[in-house]
Amino acid sequence: MRRNAVLSVLLVVLLAALIVPAQAELIAKHGKGWLERQDTLLVLHVEGTPREMGQQHGALLKEDILKVIDGVSKDAAALAKEAGIPEAALEPGLDMVWGQLAANVPADLQEEMAGVAEGAGIDVKVLQRMAAAVEAGEIMRTCSSFCAWGKATADGKMYQIRNLDYSTDIGLQDHCILLVAKPEGKFKFVSPSYAGFTGCVSGINEKGIALGEIGAGASKAEQNFAGFPMPFLFRQIMETCDSAEKAANLVKSASRTAGFNYIFGDPDHQTARACETSSKYCAIYTDNNPAEKAADGNFAMENVLIRADGIADAQRIKDTKHLTVGQDDRYQKMGQMIKESYGKVDAAQAIKISQAVAMKGNLHCIVYNNTDREIWVANAIGQTRASETPYRHFKLADLFSAQPPVQ
Repeated sequence: MRRNAVLSVLLVVLLAALIVPAQAELIAKHGKGWLERQDTLLVLHVEGTPREMGQQHGALLKEDILKVIDGVSKDAAALAKEAGIPEAALEPGLDMVWGQLAANVPADLQEEMAGVAEGAGIDVKVLQRMAAAVEAGEIMRTCSSFCAWGKATADGKMYQIRNLDYSTDIGLQDHCILLVAKPEGKFKFVSPSYAGFTGCVSGINEKGIALGEIGAGASKAEQNFAGFPMPFLFRQIMETCDSAEKAANLVKSASRTAGFNYIFGDPDHQTARACETSSKYCAIYTDNNPAEKAADGNFAMENVLIRADGIADAQRIKDTKHLTVGQDDRYQKMGQMIKESYGKVDAAQAIKISQAVAMKGNLHCIVYNNTDREIWVANAIGQTRASETPYRHFKLADLFSAQPPVQ
């Protein structure tokens, strides 16, 4: 009993040390939007129609957007050179890729992208090429996510992590933002993101639906540019889905582009969904799923879903020789840590697990308390991994009700 009490105290101390209270400083306003700095993190508030939100984003983050575009462009050029693609063919090639992707990107998101370009005073083609470059890049087997709730957690609440393991060489971490969006007629959401990006790679909406994504890799035969790019698909989920079931069904019905695994937490319905996908496959899992239980090295548990880049879909493994959950080091690490702390998972333990599975390139680590609509955000600083930096705590209610700080 004494040992357990000591451990509980240590976890509380750990969480207190990792959480950094934010102090707000107004930087600028534009229309209904404003940009503030909370300690070192830029928090961008946008509101209104897609065009208006885009204009606010572009006008308030112009300098950062230009630097992000430069970093992504240089990275795309380096990758093209390695692949033997002539420099003169790069922009026409990216335009061609965007042309295929654009047919699947909803008009409102394209309208918002045009607003970002207008606000920043740049040609929208530059942002389209950046989106195409991100999609056309190799889908690396990186990132991690889990969701635990009910019997698995210390208080019955839902906790979820999302590690974005991606190269820091591009410099995105120097232009990270916390986007607070209030789109007209749609769900409000918060998304840890980067200047100039219209889509989402992480986030939680007002209904508590939270995003976890893993680049699971796929053969060339399983990739397709004539599909719905993952960041824009995530953005639509944030704005329109009030259940994990709806989010998973949206993924299933979409024309997908490549190999990704997803986890969607849903606190109000006390459930979650995992999706294993490529352009041709989509398998959907609930917790304690018989199909996952049949997989080698599984950690199927009640009220828990775990995914890294391995899969449990027996048919896809047979067809493609894909990495299994039993061969997946990060899946195994998360599974073991959750199993050992089953019934005791809380925010502090979620942070500990996210740190344990962070990869060498680790852009951001997110911990969600889906039930209470809270989020902890850690971003890479220079070449220091996100998992080694402070986790900043925010309540969605505070972010959604916030007004521009008085200067």
